[in-house]
Amino acid sequence: MDEKKEEPLSKIFDIEEDVEENVEEKQLVLLPETVNENRFDEYVDADYEFARENIMSTILKAQDALDSMIDLAQVAQHPRAYEVVGGLVNTIVASNKDLLDLAKKNKELKKVEAETPASQTSNVTQNNMFVGSTTEFLKMLKDNGIKSDVKEIILQQSVKKKEIDNG
Repeated sequence: MDEKKEEPLSKIFDIEEDVEENVEEKQLVLLPETVNENRFDEYVDADYEFARENIMSTILKAQDALDSMIDLAQVAQHPRAYEVVGGLVNTIVASNKDLLDLAKKNKELKKVEAETPASQTSNVTQNNMFVGSTTEFLKMLKDNGIKSDVKEIILQQSVKKKEIDNG
């Protein structure tokens, strides 16, 4: 028994030792941006439909439960039963509002997507950050041929910021 413990597992199970040679290397394949955007649009549409169906199903089930609860409250004539009915009515109203908000957001999203070309959105840089001193920044601006009035405005803003920071 001790001899088998020391044997490699490949001999015990009667398999080849060089299993790793048969494994193919997987490479990450990047899709073009247009494919990713189209797939994203498909996901957004699918998510919208899924959420819409869930909300509508919940509303229909809540309405059925409301009918049953109204009958129960009328028979029981108990204040707690009417309180539960009121809570269920509020839940149904909130679900209806959620459904309308979902449709409105989807419509706005599609409107924004239609107005903005895909090429513009992929090339827009929203946040730029310069790490360095004001002098280095002005030197960089000077090296890039920026007009002196722009440099002056930036210099004034940096001086004002320093005054505000220093109190």
